[in-house]
Amino acid sequence: DNDTDEANTANDDGKERETNSNDQNQHSSPNTDTELWKLARQFLCAMLVQILYAVIVAWADPDCNWSFFDSIYFAVQTSTTVGFGDYVPTSQQSRAISIIFIPVVVGTMGQFLSAVAAFIMDIQAKRFRSEMK
Repeated sequence: DNDTDEANTANDDGKERETNSNDQNQHSSPNTDTELWKLARQFLCAMLVQILYAVIVAWADPDCNWSFFDSIYFAVQTSTTVGFGDYVPTSQQSRAISIIFIPVVVGTMGQFLSAVAAFIMDIQAKRFRSEMK
């Protein structure tokens, strides 16, 4: 009877260990669908801030005669810190607005791009862990 009890305890312990390790894997690995929705929300937030910035700058600088596409182009190149210099705000109002909005758009784009990088790294880490098993 002692041998049977020890075997049952070992089996029970083994099952508990498997359950615990599965729980840990579920908590430590990213849920891809949830992470994709987070990325989508961050992307939308970054785009909305850029569109808002583009519209306000174009409105504040009527002499520039930018199309909506030109304004979006300016906002995206500013938020990604590319800054080609082909579109620049020329009025005092649009420059003042840019002083306020540039840190905001650069921050939102930086946050989005860092979330994309973290998502890719999580996927790679998950693949690496599965290969190591």
